[in-house]
Amino acid sequence: MPRHRLGLPPAQWPQGLQLRFETLIADKGKAHQQRLRSGLGRWLKRARDEGVAPDGIDIAIWSRRIDGLGVDDRNAMRQAIGLIWPATLDVTQTQSAPDREVLDSRAERARQVAWLVQRLPEPWRSAAAPLVAVGPSSLEDGPLHEFWQCETIVRRMEALARHLDFCAAAGLPLDVTPQTVRAALTDASAETRLERPLIERPPELPARKQKRIVTPRKLKPMRPGGVAAEMASLLGAVRAIMPARDWNWFIIAERAISKRAKAFGSRNAARIVDVTDLRRAGLMLMEAARIAHADARGVRERSRAHDRAREGLMMILLSESPLRIGSIASVDLQASFVADLTLLVVAARDTKEKRQDVRVLSAVLITALGQYIALHRPVLARPDETALIVDKWGKRADEDDLSTAFTASTKRIFGRPVNAHAVRTSVATWIVATAPQEAALASLILHHRDARTTEAYHSTADQLSASQALSRAADATARQLTPSPPGKRKAPASSRPRRSLRLELAARRGR
Repeated sequence: MPRHRLGLPPAQWPQGLQLRFETLIADKGKAHQQRLRSGLGRWLKRARDEGVAPDGIDIAIWSRRIDGLGVDDRNAMRQAIGLIWPATLDVTQTQSAPDREVLDSRAERARQVAWLVQRLPEPWRSAAAPLVAVGPSSLEDGPLHEFWQCETIVRRMEALARHLDFCAAAGLPLDVTPQTVRAALTDASAETRLERPLIERPPELPARKQKRIVTPRKLKPMRPGGVAAEMASLLGAVRAIMPARDWNWFIIAERAISKRAKAFGSRNAARIVDVTDLRRAGLMLMEAARIAHADARGVRERSRAHDRAREGLMMILLSESPLRIGSIASVDLQASFVADLTLLVVAARDTKEKRQDVRVLSAVLITALGQYIALHRPVLARPDETALIVDKWGKRADEDDLSTAFTASTKRIFGRPVNAHAVRTSVATWIVATAPQEAALASLILHHRDARTTEAYHSTADQLSASQALSRAADATARQLTPSPPGKRKAPASSRPRRSLRLELAARRGR
């Protein structure tokens, strides 16, 4: 029985095409050569079956011929025909990206909150549902949306769901009591933590939200700061959902846990990097990306150069304008830049404090932006995408992915992971340390939303000012003191009246 072939063997290829292809893949490994031959053979066979020329490639033909192929076979076919007909790379790269479901913020928020409520057992579910419900308009939202941001609601509902999941795994009552909280605290600090049951992921949620919501906590000891944050979120949830119950015992316990956590150092304290070093590293990455793009021979290599340039651009941007990572992800080419890239305007809806953020860009940053926009961004960006930073699919990059990529790049360069928030912290600390009297600049530059954050920096500035004043006073007092001349030290004066040795001896003989 003749063997069924998925592609044309090289012996049946057009003579000129075979010679040209073998020349192009001569410098590649044997396994890679065979992979590319298989990809081109598939393409030529499908073109012959359709009765059309193999170099006739458009979006419809490409979509039809990759139908039913796996990712590896599709990539091999794309790379093979890209070597022979480089002009087809734009078509094959654009159509290879899967269309992800794009939800508006309200619809995504409604699905997210509904899934969290569904995870809660009774009576928590029935008590929480009307409080956190997301309606068609903001006027129909639950009462808690008036006091909390959506992120706060999600974080506290997640903490409650995790605690009740732990109670189910440990065989405890599905409730928040001193017994269950004590058991959860013991488990959080244990070396071998209790296994959580697997939770089915909701298929209707976007993929980037599934892992964040339903994945159980890591099965390793939690840091004191993480335990304090978890207990604070849990306390906020239970007090809002069941306000009639007495939670004084939990309030006292949470304060004690928070006080204990403050005695331990933060992980970010050891991850602060000098802003000058960060800017220099960003410039080095941009130059390396430019060279890699010039030497690239295919889309994959140009995509790697794009990722390197994106990380370098973020380093330069954070060193000069320490924005939040969400604000960086929301920068739009059409709406965020003014006057030839000299001004960056972040809309109020894209900031945490809901106030417009305007930044003046330096010449170095403008040059880096121009290189990324003109050279690297077109490699992946889709024609209808207006976001400044794009992902591997050519769409607007997700802030979680940007944060992960930035942290990984700093770990490779500096030997320790530095996230974007640590950069903001280092900038504020530098301002307070160098000019304590200008501590208010830290809040203006970083756009702090909470007044308590501003008060913390002012408190640090006051302590530094008092310490510097005390040091100056001590130095001035030391300069005013006249040092004693060198010589033998005099014996301290005695309180007894001094008598000569001769009189002392005479008095003893007389006795």
